[in-house]
Amino acid sequence: MESKYDRVDVPENLYLHSENEHNEDFGTGVYPISVISRKSNLKSDTVKVACFRMRRKSRCFLMIGGVIFLIIVILLIVVASNHNGSDKAPARVIEPSFAEEIKLKGLMFEPNVDNSPLIHYSIRDMKTYQKYLNQLDFYMYDYSAIHQQKSDYVNCVNESAPDGKACRLTAHDFGSHCTHINVYGYQEGRPCVLLMLKLDNDTTIDPFTSKDTEIKKRLHDRWSADHIGITCDGETALDREHMGHEDFWYENSVKQDDITYKPPTGFPIWSYPKKNPHYKVPAVMVHFNTVRTNHLVTIKCVAWAKSFNNGKPQDSKMYSVRFQFFME
Repeated sequence: MESKYDRVDVPENLYLHSENEHNEDFGTGVYPISVISRKSNLKSDTVKVACFRMRRKSRCFLMIGGVIFLIIVILLIVVASNHNGSDKAPARVIEPSFAEEIKLKGLMFEPNVDNSPLIHYSIRDMKTYQKYLNQLDFYMYDYSAIHQQKSDYVNCVNESAPDGKACRLTAHDFGSHCTHINVYGYQEGRPCVLLMLKLDNDTTIDPFTSKDTEIKKRLHDRWSADHIGITCDGETALDREHMGHEDFWYENSVKQDDITYKPPTGFPIWSYPKKNPHYKVPAVMVHFNTVRTNHLVTIKCVAWAKSFNNGKPQDSKMYSVRFQFFME
């Protein structure tokens, strides 16, 4: 007859051990609890273990489903953020193809941020061209009519300012489009650039005459006998092609000139030389209406006078300036 101490069945997944690593029951068939442990099941994985620790399998599935859903939401947010960022920020890092030397006089342009000839921005993202707007605002402040109300300024019409006076040159002379309110055209992809011509007081200014047919051909109806003419165009044939020398029609259905200049005749000769500390450097606002996007376009502007570089100012760094557009 078997007693309560008869040998017991041991589950298959249990293994027995003692301190001396022998499976001993000392003939009783009863094993101390301290020497019994469950065999590890190699087929179990982390998910199964977690599930069996829960009272109901449904809770496990809900937990896994929630985690998967959260991961999907996070991925969608990241993808959407990257997509929106690519629409706004310039997609490529564009480097200028040349380094324009720093100029303290001669023909200069703004916005010249960080002394770089490249104006690179995304039309869709104001953050990419805010620095250019700030630079233009800085220089336009000098030409504000409010700051030229003093008796130091006079209206000059075909004559130089008297000694001790300065010719009045205000932002009104730069036209109505290239203004702070209109974001200087950058939002439309029609950027404005301010050109300034700073000359030494002893610089001789001898303008081209009506007999200089080549210059009149360049300036067309903008030629003036008492002005230093200004032209801007693509530096190469490819640049000129990317300048959009073709019909461009805007929402108001009015054909725009490729480039407009304000004042159209250029820099008035009577504005030179400097005679007053409040002197305003003569300037022209150039409005580029048809530059194509996603192209690196090099622009070259020239101030035209017969006395500049022996009649060839286009070959002089003093009387010409280059800069580049890359709009996205």
